[in-house]
Amino acid sequence: MQNLIDYLFNFTARELNESAWVANLPLNHSVALYSFFEGFRDYGELGMTLNDKDRIAEFSLLVIKNRMTQTFTTKLSYNNLLDGWKNSFRASPQSLYDSIYQVYDQIGEEIRKSDEPFFCSDELGWFKRFRERGPHRIRRFMESHFLEYFFRYHEGILLPFKEEKHLDFHEPKIFPEIIKEFPLTMLHKVVADYKVSRYNWSVGPCAEYIPEISEHEFDVDEYYPSESALMDVFLGMYLQKLVLHKKYPTTSDDNSLKYFISQGVSALKRIPAKDD
Repeated sequence: MQNLIDYLFNFTARELNESAWVANLPLNHSVALYSFFEGFRDYGELGMTLNDKDRIAEFSLLVIKNRMTQTFTTKLSYNNLLDGWKNSFRASPQSLYDSIYQVYDQIGEEIRKSDEPFFCSDELGWFKRFRERGPHRIRRFMESHFLEYFFRYHEGILLPFKEEKHLDFHEPKIFPEIIKEFPLTMLHKVVADYKVSRYNWSVGPCAEYIPEISEHEFDVDEYYPSESALMDVFLGMYLQKLVLHKKYPTTSDDNSLKYFISQGVSALKRIPAKDD
């Protein structure tokens, strides 16, 4: 049973990462900036110097021009990095992804101002070699660091809708609540039955109706929830409590468990950037 709990714990981490991207959920600022900077370090194309006192990051790129090496640099404040292009909610994964492009765009502008023909030349290949490739790869590295934190802290690294930038991240609180309420024995039966007989499929209810049916009414050989349906129930239960704890907006006024089970991550409304 512990293996199943561990599986659900990791499942929750992956779904929270997906939810943060889909709905612009804000990350703890320390986690957000650390993952952003580590993404650049992992990729290694740009040099980076951090001034934590003044909260400014300097990025540099070495470029070979006419067999000579030139260095182009740009600076961005930590607050700018959290804001991105201000198209998404502050400190959300998408805002940080936008900031990766912003770093490249500002360095590209420095190259263009220095020598526009070179900036547009095949010798440099700015867009194909740098701008199109670098941000996409840095995003993958950055996301891997998000996941490290989600796998350990779950919603503990997410800020409430009314942002509290000094809030420390904490151990998972929602997962233990869900484990107490979720029909874990039912999921265990389904998983065990699948391992014993891959072809012993049963007909079962849609996920959103499972909580309305008493467990003793099910027959594992004839009418029983599928594994995927039970996972939808688990995710729905989790998201309902996440919204309650963090006050995130939803796509409907219907905040019933049935709604969260049927909609999954789509139940979370994409949070727009704040107006200045």
